[in-house]
Amino acid sequence: TLPTARYIHPLLPLLVVAGSVGLSDIAKKISPIFTLLTILIIILPSLGYLTLDARFRARQFNTNKPPVYKVISDVMAENLPKDELIITNLDAWAAWYHGLTTMWFPLTPDMLSPKVPKYIFITNYLEQDADFALGDLHEVVYSPDNIQNPFLLENYQVAKTFKITPDQVYENKDFRGTILQRLP
Repeated sequence: TLPTARYIHPLLPLLVVAGSVGLSDIAKKISPIFTLLTILIIILPSLGYLTLDARFRARQFNTNKPPVYKVISDVMAENLPKDELIITNLDAWAAWYHGLTTMWFPLTPDMLSPKVPKYIFITNYLEQDADFALGDLHEVVYSPDNIQNPFLLENYQVAKTFKITPDQVYENKDFRGTILQRLP
C-alpha cells in the first residue's frame, strides 16, 4: 500500500539477478572458500528464521490461524451487501477477498456530506499506525452506544458491533469494530 512501492517492486528482480551475477563472478575469481562463505552467509539467516525464530513465533502468535485482516474482511462480507459503497479505515482487503466496494474513510465524518454513504465499517485494527488512526471515529469503535458526533447521530445508527478474540487470529490480540448504517 505504500505509494512508492509500485515504482520500486518491478526493479527488485533485476537487482537480484544483477547481484547474483556479480557474486558468481567474484566467486570465480577468488576461491572456493569464499564461495562457501558466501553461501553460508546467505543460507544461515534463513535457517535461523525457519528453526530458532519459529519457536518464538509459535509462542507469540497463533500460527495456525488466519491473519486478522482476513477475519475482518469475512465479517464485512457476512454483514454488508456487495453492491454498496462502504466507508472504512481498512485497506482494500474486503475488495480483494470478497469483492466489496470500499473507500478509505475521511479525516472527519462531516466530510461525507452531502452524499452520505449507506455503510461505515470501522475497526481498531492498526489504530496506532498514523495511516489508520481513528480520529473522530474513535468513539464509534469504543463506545458505539454513546456516539457524540452530531453528523453521525443525525445520519447513522449502529447496525452491528463485533469483537474478534485473540484465539481467532494469527496476531493473538483482541480486535473490535462497528458497522454503522445510514438512517432511512
